Amino acid sequence: MSLRTTIVIALASVAANALPVQNEVIACPDVVTEPEHFVACYQTNQMAKVMGLSGHFPFTFDNKTFIGSGEGSAPGPLAFVAGDDSLETLLRVNKDRADAVKDQQFTEAEAGYRLTAAMTSLVGFPRSAVLSSQPNNFTFVVFRSSAVFKSSSAVSMFGSEQPVVPTFSFFAEFVKSSSGFEIPLDLTRDLVAAYAEQPNPMAAFSKVTGCDEKKVRALEYGVRKSPTDFIEALVPDILDAGCSEKFYKVYKTARTASRDYPLALEGEECVTYFVEKFKNLEFDLAADSLRAFYALCFDASPLFTGNGFSFSGMVNANNEVAFAATTFSQQLTSREFVVPLTNTADLNSDDFKVLTFAALPSIVTTAKVDPSGQKEFNREFYAFLEQGFFPTANPVP
Repeated sequence: MSLRTTIVIALASVAANALPVQNEVIACPDVVTEPEHFVACYQTNQMAKVMGLSGHFPFTFDNKTFIGSGEGSAPGPLAFVAGDDSLETLLRVNKDRADAVKDQQFTEAEAGYRLTAAMTSLVGFPRSAVLSSQPNNFTFVVFRSSAVFKSSSAVSMFGSEQPVVPTFSFFAEFVKSSSGFEIPLDLTRDLVAAYAEQPNPMAAFSKVTGCDEKKVRALEYGVRKSPTDFIEALVPDILDAGCSEKFYKVYKTARTASRDYPLALEGEECVTYFVEKFKNLEFDLAADSLRAFYALCFDASPLFTGNGFSFSGMVNANNEVAFAATTFSQQLTSREFVVPLTNTADLNSDDFKVLTFAALPSIVTTAKVDPSGQKEFNREFYAFLEQGFFPTANPVP
């Protein structure tokens, strides 16, 4: 995942999902349990308790919109989603946005893209996701959590009709449930131990995969090549991060297959692809190759913590403490969950509603121009990603 626009409620983007056209006023209740009521609270800049809802930045593939995640061309079998508490934070930060405009702290456009950055940080997007020379708006789906558990297979694999906290143990159990293939216990233990010893997920990821940690950080933070050569990132791809041979081979081979034959790696087929490669010894089954599997199929990126909390490397919208001054606890943003891959076309119209968040301004249009006419990356413009979206005099501890 149009520049500097006021945040638009994009209900019309899914025709069958439009709100009633008659002059019906939908109120914001104290406790929100329906997607349309969440939208009502959002539109009127009100806060509320949220129960039974989830939120997700959807995956578009084959002209379809999925509640789904993955790093291939097609979505994998799972979708990382935000839970009730994250949606409550969204409503609070949206009120902060409205108050900031009212108090003339920011313009509508400035407050709009600050809200976008806050929400992407909350769900664990990297800074690099919002720095672009050709940015696009972000679509966000709010849906009934129970709506994605309509099939018996989804319920059996998850063991319930509720979103599940993603951990390395859950991934191993999911693979076993969906394919019958058992990940060796010692490999799961090695992953868990690495992340326990290195709480920062980028450090743990680098240790497991053999990647250069400095390059992984540059990739996730969106570091530019140089102040004047800033259109491209210094490290544009995980395959440029100096990872182990096993990780490189597994990730590159699978991603190429996903690009050339996307349907062959869609949904649970992604798990099947890797399982067959492991069984046939085409991929060595080791901690680094397993981590590549989880990254590509499940979207467990280098920012995945394995402990059920999101991490982004940006300011935490829950406390607004400048990132450089935070403890690790303050850097963990909000709880994250996973649900089964779901095509939104399979949901009822009242099961979900869609919001659109405005893109951050292009790194080209915000560039500084020196006296000689040379453009430079405007780091100061994007400093709010590290210093605060809607900072107050007394940040939350």
